[in-house]
Amino acid sequence: MNGQSFRVSIYGSITNYYNFEVVSSDWDPLRGTNITYLNTTLQDANGNLFFEPIPFEMLRTYEEEPQVMITIDGNPVACHSMACNFKYVEPECNITAFSFDEDTNILIVEGDNLPTGEQITWVNFADSLCIVDEDTQTNETFTCTLERDPAHGEWAPILLSDMGKVPVDPAAPLIIISATLTSVTINTGLNTQGGDTLTFVGTKLPHDLLVSTHHITFNDVDVTSCIPLTSTSTEFTCLTARFGRDPSTSLGLTLDIEVMINDLIVPNSLTVTMSPTPSPYVLMWPESISPVLKQDIEFELGGDYTLASLNKDHFTVRLINTEAPDYYKDLKVNEVDEDLNTFTCKFGGAWSGDYTVEIRHVELGMLDTSFLLLAVESDYTSIVPRSGSIYGGTLLTI
Repeated sequence: MNGQSFRVSIYGSITNYYNFEVVSSDWDPLRGTNITYLNTTLQDANGNLFFEPIPFEMLRTYEEEPQVMITIDGNPVACHSMACNFKYVEPECNITAFSFDEDTNILIVEGDNLPTGEQITWVNFADSLCIVDEDTQTNETFTCTLERDPAHGEWAPILLSDMGKVPVDPAAPLIIISATLTSVTINTGLNTQGGDTLTFVGTKLPHDLLVSTHHITFNDVDVTSCIPLTSTSTEFTCLTARFGRDPSTSLGLTLDIEVMINDLIVPNSLTVTMSPTPSPYVLMWPESISPVLKQDIEFELGGDYTLASLNKDHFTVRLINTEAPDYYKDLKVNEVDEDLNTFTCKFGGAWSGDYTVEIRHVELGMLDTSFLLLAVESDYTSIVPRSGSIYGGTLLTI
């Protein structure tokens, strides 16, 4: 088998050439069995500029309008049509005034050249969608009704149209929505070690924690905080932090609560009382454990508390590495012995190192584990054999 390859390049001509063909000569014909001809024109001549591939990062365009830049997994996406510009326009409409009736949940918006009909895509006020009454729409005003109760805070309407967000006149005063707090409940007296869940009941509270912010503190010396967990329009919950560096100084105290929602104080006269007794302590064994073997860790509940009155599923046990606090292991309570007042967790392995222990029960809060430290470490007793080839391949039994 044999073959020949020819390439003909033409420069300086814009003629549209057809495929060149290999033709056997009449006086000296090609000889062979099953002769095959392959003819290809790499680039037809036309008005375009022919060039070799250029790396994408070396390309640029001289656009007078901003371009939409897209990346996927950190890699830039090419704009093949070269029509990826996005034109910014100065809005010709604005909101000049607005009012809200808390009895009917009706919002009245006034402005200049306001969008109407399908031009309005979204209206939101006080963390609630507002449904526009089409019969009230003009270029100067419209009314809408909130889908749900407004949330506590200072608010202005958010109006989106097909051309984007409609600006609000900075001179227009914000509308204040005020929440009320009627009660706060806790399972037992407030644990000085923290870990208690407080439930606040009231009205016009935020519907969730996605948009609104909560900041709850007590008036103890350290101004201890309560971390928000959940929120609805009628109640929210938070988890208390540890009270001060010396929790014993807070035993039996009655504390006031400051609640700030969306950067606005919620007036209230609520108080909570600290437990008069310290948090129950916990004993643990063993104090050292293998990082690779599955073993049981047993805990004994001290003080005047008995496991017979507690739900074992309400325990959470966490081991926290002292050198790398972001690394932790959560353990599940597998067994409870009410007679011995102990509960057992299965340890499934972890990095070597020292671990502090955090134990919380829904009803009791954080248990006192300040003197617990679990050493996760390994040791070996023998290596067989004690010598081997310098070229490797020796099987060691440790």
